[in-house]
Amino acid sequence: MTSLERVPVKIYVDSEAASVAVAERIAALIRTNHETGKPTVLGLATGHTPVNVYRELARQHAEEGLDLSGVITFNLDEYWPIAHDAIQSYHQWMQENFFDTVNI
Repeated sequence: MTSLERVPVKIYVDSEAASVAVAERIAALIRTNHETGKPTVLGLATGHTPVNVYRELARQHAEEGLDLSGVITFNLDEYWPIAHDAIQSYHQWMQENFFDTVNI
């Protein structure tokens, strides 16, 4: 039986190239929504996998003027119960690795 599902796939030479491509798509969405006055809502993961995406978005903010003031974010994971400023908190991790470097 042949599957009728077609999932587009892109292959990148390394994780750095993939991270830049993902950040570019997010930045384009942010810019488009900003131009039309709509917020951009992002669900953000923590950990090592997305960190280069966040670094690239921060670079675009600092060097290219990417405006993230209209972005609303939700962390996809968190420990409970835990204080937001606890060293193990994903909230704290996102502050240190992304939010402190941009204008969200």
